[in-house]
Amino acid sequence: MKYVVDSTAGSKNRQLSDIAEIQNLTFPSEVNPGLDFNVSYDSINKSSVTQHLFGYIVDNTTQAQVPGSFWEADVASNQIYSVLVTFGGITEPFSGDAVLGHVEYAECEQITDPTECTNAGCEWYDNSCHSPAPPQCSDYLNQTDCEANSCFWYNGSCHDAAPTCEIITDATECIDAGCEWYDNSCHSPAPPQCSDYTDPTECINAGCFWYDEACHSTEQGELPEWVMPVAIAGVGAAIIIAIVAVKKPWKHV
Repeated sequence: MKYVVDSTAGSKNRQLSDIAEIQNLTFPSEVNPGLDFNVSYDSINKSSVTQHLFGYIVDNTTQAQVPGSFWEADVASNQIYSVLVTFGGITEPFSGDAVLGHVEYAECEQITDPTECTNAGCEWYDNSCHSPAPPQCSDYLNQTDCEANSCFWYNGSCHDAAPTCEIITDATECIDAGCEWYDNSCHSPAPPQCSDYTDPTECINAGCFWYDEACHSTEQGELPEWVMPVAIAGVGAAIIIAIVAVKKPWKHV
């Protein structure tokens, strides 16, 4: 990881980025030798995401970090982290600046330390650091988030595939899905029968036959499946009756 300075305040006021900024820095106007004194300031995360911010006081004479002044913390977007540093008694004039910055992390797979890995929002397992897995549909706990992420909400939970009618348990959800609710359960709608079509084009496109101003499942003049020519061996009269039944003109109504 890399510590990047964004802002300084005090004798040198510099704003180096739009990520973090120091405001309301307070140094005492006069310090009595041997007495403690406080330095306070507000650290503001100006970015649109949570940042791991850090800060400290630098001694402008030696350019060294003042012991005990370093801090670091996760600060949410547009939130303020207030800092108070207490100094022990000093015996000579002091000139210092407050320094504020953010931590930049390497790609998850490049991090080798477990703590740095988790601090960077990555996942540590198998003794190495990994990029976090994207959320699954089942991770969403409300309908709005579920459907906003191209998932499907039904039966009170989020799923990655659209439901079949038979697995829906709520009557309203069943009907909204274009299914049919009866016998206290959800069912796939029955496929349309030829007789359901009232338009000649739709009838023919469905593989049916249009005649007599209606849609039929068989061609005009064709015997229905339940009428079959039967040849009965044995008595001649019975054979004649069977032939007459076959040759009798038939028209589907």
